[in-house]
Amino acid sequence: NIVDENGNYTLSSGSNSNPLAQLEQGGVTNTQNDEFLGNFSLEYKPIEDLVLKAVLGGNITSNKTHQFRKAIEFAYPGGGNNQNSVTDSYNRSLYLNPFITATYTKTFAEKHDFDLLLGGSSEKYKEEYFGVTGIDIPGNDFGVIDNAGDLQSANGSGNEWAIQSVFGKIGYTFDDKYLLKANLRYDGSSRFAEAKRWGVFPSVSAGWILSEENFFTPLEDVVSFAKIRASWGQLGNQDISDLYGYQSLVGTGRNVYSFGGVGVSGAYYSVSNQNRTWETSTMKNLGIDLSFFKRKLDVTFEVFDNLTEDILLQLPVPATYGLGQPFQNAGSVRNRGWELSMNYQFETGAVNHSFNFNISDNRNEIEDLRGREFINGFDVNTILREGYAINSYYALKADGFFNSEDEINNSATPIFSSNVKPGDIKYLDRNGDGEIDYENDRFILGNAFPRYTFGATYAMDWNGFDFSVFIQGVGKRQQWLRGEIVEAFHNNNEGPVFERHLDRWTPENLDASYPRLTVGAESVNNAAKSDFYIYDAQYLRIKNLQIGYTLPDAAVHNIGLESTRLYLTGLNLLTFSPLNDLGVDPESVGSSGRVYPVTRVFSLGLNINF
Repeated sequence: NIVDENGNYTLSSGSNSNPLAQLEQGGVTNTQNDEFLGNFSLEYKPIEDLVLKAVLGGNITSNKTHQFRKAIEFAYPGGGNNQNSVTDSYNRSLYLNPFITATYTKTFAEKHDFDLLLGGSSEKYKEEYFGVTGIDIPGNDFGVIDNAGDLQSANGSGNEWAIQSVFGKIGYTFDDKYLLKANLRYDGSSRFAEAKRWGVFPSVSAGWILSEENFFTPLEDVVSFAKIRASWGQLGNQDISDLYGYQSLVGTGRNVYSFGGVGVSGAYYSVSNQNRTWETSTMKNLGIDLSFFKRKLDVTFEVFDNLTEDILLQLPVPATYGLGQPFQNAGSVRNRGWELSMNYQFETGAVNHSFNFNISDNRNEIEDLRGREFINGFDVNTILREGYAINSYYALKADGFFNSEDEINNSATPIFSSNVKPGDIKYLDRNGDGEIDYENDRFILGNAFPRYTFGATYAMDWNGFDFSVFIQGVGKRQQWLRGEIVEAFHNNNEGPVFERHLDRWTPENLDASYPRLTVGAESVNNAAKSDFYIYDAQYLRIKNLQIGYTLPDAAVHNIGLESTRLYLTGLNLLTFSPLNDLGVDPESVGSSGRVYPVTRVFSLGLNINF
């Protein structure tokens, strides 16, 4: 019970709080968010075929928050909400994005089509923040800063960044058959030192419409349209959180130095790297577009290769350095893959049908990390290693359960656990040294990147009735889960127990889903980081289904309406996935499963056009 017989709030096992108490007596948070979005444009045509355009876009936000947290009395000592406080904070931001362009289009001799574009753009962002917190509000009421007995903190911050760009494009088409385009960007970012601020990023593409050639005429009854295309291009990225890390900044703080065993205030320099610059993505694409049977069937296939170099990373530095990790251009990652899409439209009598299907795959691989590798994470370990995907899962490999003491005595056991017993998880001894340890026995066991992402839509209409369904999914993906979603009595008895957790190993249940039931120190072996908790996260979901009926024109025109349609829609109707048994949304990210579940929605609507 969270309330005792006298109406006093209690504390649940392993917790120092009470959700009902926080809801009823914990105080209030009021937030006011104001935002203005604007986009103003001006277009002028001084001569034929030349268009000048100027655009000013902007976004202003203002956010104000007032929070009054009240102290809560519990039935007995140990509660954590025993200090009231009041906090006021204010945040304001301004984003401006003006740009100008000049576009010139011209056709010469009826077969030569040119289009040229020159332009310049600017992005500027500025943000300011201020916050103050006070405690000891008399009477646990009237929560305003002036009533605070102790002003605990007051802080403020501000930052700004900017990007300047000049760009141009030229396009040429000959006889509606041969296409060529070239682009060039010159971008400068305030995140880099002056000598490294600017980057040049070109791109070029070409296409050939085979179906316009004379030799293609015999095929036109079957192949209505055919085009092959290829492109190569580069783009830059400067979007890192450290806005000023190309120069050392002076900071001040308490307990910076120690004199005579006493901490004193002082100043210090921040870490910096004046040589950091743009990371560059080089993209190569090759594709073919086909249409069949008088454009009833459209097929597009494309392969791509994207190499990102000079990636801005924070690589670990020796602790003796003392200033943290600067951003540096230190790696390269390649993404290769393909995409296929098909669209088919046909009729069966008075029924019109359309079917669309698309599927794609992408393989991610670290190509260069300067010969180093990095292991990250606490509950979930990932590794950055050349030749593997970014943040690949790095864990022990489970090999069933120990079923007897003899099996334990004749097998490798973990050096991090001294309480291995029958019913515990057994792990593979990768290096064959007779013991299990994280240093030598972990494997790379997949990653969270989706493979074979697909979607399909079917639609039909007949005599005013219409129907459509959209299905999406992922053919291959792994997801590492930890916490109460897979561990009974997680966090030392505080976590819940689900019915699926009852299928535990016992001498009579050797083919169980979970190891023997353990708590505390007994759980060290079974809670080890292993692929026992890495799940198949592929899925297929009926994302959207809609049935509608449009009233006949004669019926609605008589009452002054243009059209009227009634429809019923269902969202997230069904999901097929191995994760269904765990109650985890296969589209969720993270490892805890602590996300709000996808909602199944049914809606009835009426569209009326006048």
